Amino acid sequence: MSAPTTDLPSPADRRRRFTELHAAGTFLLVNVTDAASAAAAEAGGAAALGTTSSGLARMLGLPDGAGVVTLDLVLPFVRAISGSCGLPLSVDAEDGWSAEPAGVAESIHALAEAGAAGASIEDWSGEPGRGLFDTDLAVARVAAAVEAAGAHPGFVVCGRSEGWLRDASDPETMALERLRRFADVGAHCVYAPGPTDPRVVSRLVACSDAPLNVLAPVGPDGRLAIGLDELAERGVRRVSLGGSLHREQQRFLTEAVAAILGAH
Repeated sequence: MSAPTTDLPSPADRRRRFTELHAAGTFLLVNVTDAASAAAAEAGGAAALGTTSSGLARMLGLPDGAGVVTLDLVLPFVRAISGSCGLPLSVDAEDGWSAEPAGVAESIHALAEAGAAGASIEDWSGEPGRGLFDTDLAVARVAAAVEAAGAHPGFVVCGRSEGWLRDASDPETMALERLRRFADVGAHCVYAPGPTDPRVVSRLVACSDAPLNVLAPVGPDGRLAIGLDELAERGVRRVSLGGSLHREQQRFLTEAVAAILGAH
């Protein structure tokens, strides 16, 4: 067994680096599911990593959905990735594992103590009968996350609005209001996964002073749904892949096994 890595940047250094990445330019946040994929992303030149709730759920044989992959299940992944890789790691914290702001704050502390450099907090409750949190509660939850992050300098809180993914009647209007209000309470980054229309992306960039994250899924050809250069021209600061990279890894595995068996 190889000895544990001892020359990694400290958690404080990684948080500092993550904050710096959000200050200027455009960077790719590579979503990974374990220490092996994190090491591969780092070897490929990634500047920062993110977890993916859908990818972790698939790895654990669970359905994707808020709260299905619990905080207790996520923390070992965070420790394993942070303990073997020197890049900043942001956690897809879904609803923060609590409907209440105080519970979200506790989750932020736990993630930071496990080695994470950031986390996203979304406004989807995970409860079919409840759906999206109302705007005031959604904002209060992000505000609580930001306040908790203050105990871990450099920890980046991303306020996330799920309107497009949850079939809101007017997801753009919802996103423009919520992202602005998330930024107003101190969110270090804002995010509304779904749109790749450059015109919509430009409006999301302009709606607040906070850096914008855009989801750009990768396809079978290795190309993003919208290119990094175009996103940079639109003023996007952070580009993430969501669960698409893990999905393509699984597709490759399926096709490779089928090809091996078909050759005999």
